[in-house]
Amino acid sequence: MYRGKFLISGADINEHLSVRMSIPEFSGAGLDEHDNMAIFATIYDEEDTPCGCGRMYIGSDSRFTIDLLGVLPAYRNRYVGDLIARMLLYKAQDLNAGSVRALVPGDAALFFSRYGFRALGEKGTLFGKDAYLMQVDGDKISLEGKCSCGKGKCEGECAGCH
Repeated sequence: MYRGKFLISGADINEHLSVRMSIPEFSGAGLDEHDNMAIFATIYDEEDTPCGCGRMYIGSDSRFTIDLLGVLPAYRNRYVGDLIARMLLYKAQDLNAGSVRALVPGDAALFFSRYGFRALGEKGTLFGKDAYLMQVDGDKISLEGKCSCGKGKCEGECAGCH
């Protein structure tokens, strides 16, 4: 069984940073300016070992942004990333976020679409990979982690995912 833990800016986030920097895709992602106004989610396994993390920060433009959401390789395909996403999106709803953005590597776009995120058409680069800016309106967040099309397990093919 996994458990999640939230931290806020000003708390001791050293363990969270240690997990973040141990995720191969985030090589070099240490402390940065967004950590000053962020909510952090870290997931622990049944032995209290951290296995994944993510962050949601509020930028100078008052926008909520999820980034650096990742899972250590040994814990992948066990729904740890799903739990992190749900935790952060729950917190966004709790804070009445008008919308939440994420700069998402192309191979993770379908993952984010399950929570209601839609591509905005803007492209960028994230850790050397092509990435897409995605957004979900606060009232359209799906904490169930499935497309609102009602299929149960959407493959990103429905009109709602485009």
